[in-house]
Amino acid sequence: MPDHNNGSKLKNPNFFIVGAPKCGTTSLASWLTQNENIFMSPIKEPAFFNSDGLGGSRNLRQYEKNFSAVPVGVRCVGEASTHYLNSVDAIENIRAYDPKAKIIVCLRNPVDMAISLHGQRVKDGIEPIADFAQAWDAQFSRRDEKSSKISQKHILDRLQYGNYCELGRQLKRVYEVFPEKQVLPIFLRDMELSPQNTYERVLEFLDVKNNSEVVLDSLNRAEVPRNRGLNKVLRLIIHAKREAGINVGTGLGSWLIRLNSRRNADAGKLVSAEVRRELVQFFSDDISLLERLTDRDLSAWREVQS
Repeated sequence: MPDHNNGSKLKNPNFFIVGAPKCGTTSLASWLTQNENIFMSPIKEPAFFNSDGLGGSRNLRQYEKNFSAVPVGVRCVGEASTHYLNSVDAIENIRAYDPKAKIIVCLRNPVDMAISLHGQRVKDGIEPIADFAQAWDAQFSRRDEKSSKISQKHILDRLQYGNYCELGRQLKRVYEVFPEKQVLPIFLRDMELSPQNTYERVLEFLDVKNNSEVVLDSLNRAEVPRNRGLNKVLRLIIHAKREAGINVGTGLGSWLIRLNSRRNADAGKLVSAEVRRELVQFFSDDISLLERLTDRDLSAWREVQS
C-alpha cells in the first residue's frame, strides 16, 4: 500500500466508514454528506484499501481524485466502503495510509444482517439460491471453491454469510490496529430509534460542528428484483462501468435497477424460528465478544420468538 501522499494538493480522506454491509452505512454516509463541514467521496464504495479481495481502483492518484472537489476550509473528509471491515488487509492498509484516521463501524444483530445480506446478494445477481435457509447451508460447501459453480474467489467470499456477519471478530481486528479513541462503533438500532442523538454522537467523534439542516432518513432498505434475469444483465453492465472507473451512481443502469426493484416488506419474517435459532447458536460466541468490546447488553439478539 502506497504511503500517504503529503505532496498532493488534494485533500485526502481522514475518516472511514468501514462497514458492515446492511448495517446503516448508506444512511450514515447520506447524513454526513449533508453537513457543510464534511466532504464524503461522491462514489460510495471506492474500496481502494481492499487489496485482498473485492476492490476498486488500485491507483492512488485515481482514488484521491474522489476528493478533488473538497471545498476550501473543510477538513473532515471521508468515504464509506462496507467491505473494509471484513477484509483482512484493509484496516492495516488504512493505518499505513493515515495512522491518525478515524474509523466508524456500523453494527447490527448478525441474524438479521445475514438474512438481509442474502437478499442483497440475490438482488446483486451473485447469489443463485433465492431461499435463505438453503443459501445458508450452501455456504459451508462453498468453502471449497472446487465444489462450487461460482469460480471467482471474491464472490465466493461474499457468499460466506456466517463469516461476513461475525462483527465481534471483525471489530476486534479494528481495535488491534487502531487505538480505541479513533474508533466509533454505531448500532443500526440506535440510528433507527434515536437518529438525531446518533448523528450528533458521530459529529462529536469527528470534531465537527452541527450547524447544518440534515434530513435523517433511513436509506437502502431491503429490496428484491422484479425480474431476476433483467437484474443480472443490468448488474453486469454496472460492474463493467465501475471497472472502467465510471461513476455509476446516477446513470441509466442504476435507474433501471431501481425501477426493477420492489420493497421486500417481509424480509426476515419468512425465516422460520428454527432457522433463526440455528443462527443465534452460530453467532452466540461472536455476540458475546461484541458485548465485551462495546460494553453493550445484546441479550435481546439471542431471543427467538416462536
